[in-house]
Amino acid sequence: MEHNKLATAFLDSLDALFDLDVVSELHSLSKGESFILDYLSRHPDSATPGSISGAMKTSTARTAAALRSLEAKGCILRTIDQADRRRVLVELTSFGKSKVEELRKHLYDGAVYALNALGDDAEEFIRLIDKLTDPAPAQKDE
Repeated sequence: MEHNKLATAFLDSLDALFDLDVVSELHSLSKGESFILDYLSRHPDSATPGSISGAMKTSTARTAAALRSLEAKGCILRTIDQADRRRVLVELTSFGKSKVEELRKHLYDGAVYALNALGDDAEEFIRLIDKLTDPAPAQKDE
């Protein structure tokens, strides 16, 4: 198959892949409130609205809106840094921590389901994803 046809087939396959529930949920983790909850669980000592916004690659206004929503839901607590009163610190509440665990369990279960559907091809699928996402340039055989 020529590369133009392969490119079309690849894009069609990606569309179908992103329609899968587990993949769309993983995608949602990369944006918005789910991202913030996950980020806070991995950065419990150094989370500021600015660091969250930078990691999300989104505007500070959008991040602030998501933080307000999470605070209203009881998932996070924002406090003034006592060492630098100009700085706001963001941390998970125990309710927020339980939400992160629920989210991770749900995503894990979805990944297990998807990999089970691949059967013997699951390891090859992971190998190919790793090959595509490897930051090192592809080495050509000489």
